[in-house]
Amino acid sequence: MIYSDNERAIIWLDSFSALTREQKLKIINVTKNPAAIFENPSLIKECADEVVSEKFCDLLAASKDLCGGESAVRALEKNGVVALTCMSDDYPEKLLSCGNPPLVIYCLGNISLLNAEKSFSVVGSRKTLPEICAKAEEFSRELSENGVVVITGLAEGADTAAIKGALPSGNVISVLPGGFKHVYPEYHRNLFGKIVENGLAVSEYPPDTVSKPYYFPDRNRLLAALSDGVLVCSAGKKSGTSYTADFASEYGKNVFAFPYTLGVPSGEGCNALIKEYALLCDSVEDIFLSLGISGKKKADSVKLSEEEEKVFRCIKDGAEHIDLIIQKTGMKVFELSPLLTVLEIKKYVVKNPGNVYSAIK
Repeated sequence: MIYSDNERAIIWLDSFSALTREQKLKIINVTKNPAAIFENPSLIKECADEVVSEKFCDLLAASKDLCGGESAVRALEKNGVVALTCMSDDYPEKLLSCGNPPLVIYCLGNISLLNAEKSFSVVGSRKTLPEICAKAEEFSRELSENGVVVITGLAEGADTAAIKGALPSGNVISVLPGGFKHVYPEYHRNLFGKIVENGLAVSEYPPDTVSKPYYFPDRNRLLAALSDGVLVCSAGKKSGTSYTADFASEYGKNVFAFPYTLGVPSGEGCNALIKEYALLCDSVEDIFLSLGISGKKKADSVKLSEEEEKVFRCIKDGAEHIDLIIQKTGMKVFELSPLLTVLEIKKYVVKNPGNVYSAIK
């Protein structure tokens, strides 16, 4: 990618982790022409005022003299990273809705997804019930197959489910709370690779940046800003997922949440959001309606045999332990086990820890 002088200056400035976003923004806003720093290093001191120390201004100026911003750009190009700055033509319009849009968005993958006509965040906690993960995957698949870009994080639980659902279509964006060289969690490095190959990974932090706890709320504001709305699949009483919902509400976007029965810890946050401002969501059609689109008609469900239907009816009223299913159906374990496996394959039920099964149809 060919960068303008102003874009190079912003990328170079953003590479200094010792500067806060506010300090970088002040330098850019005062100059109005960031590339002027390369011509006149003394502008750094003039712009920084009392915000940045004179010693650090001298370090910035020395760095400018050594590389003129080229080393920062070359480091990105070496790793296939594209940087969209606040002065780039392709900078996402949706990001301008947040109060403090990033100076730079670092991208790996299909950057055209950032300016898709329709996008929706699907988020949830790491401790999401298997049946809820199945629903998150199902909703994400249907959204993505209908041209809606699904935006989520990279955590275990609902985020992973959303990615799995949207990945086959390629309509998926994963927003990271740190740089690409420090994928968090690390065990999702392979999943991250699949996202880069088929969809898009983005971060507001340079590739060498290690994730820190206070980066996660910043990441959540991007999830909300890049989307036309948010679906909260799961959230505990004190959940970071609620930050995403709050940001979306602040930006004037629809927030949906799955409803939960009483006593489910991972759903307490969802119920609280519904009480406060979120819309109850029990069908992907709710989201399609909010986006003003008509989703493709779902294909008929895979038919069940008489025995499969008998087992499914036992589970449908709520999560059931295998011993209770045996008792209700009168089947032997060797008869029941293959039927449960088939129901899982046909995506009628999901297996929970402790040999408990839940219906997802």
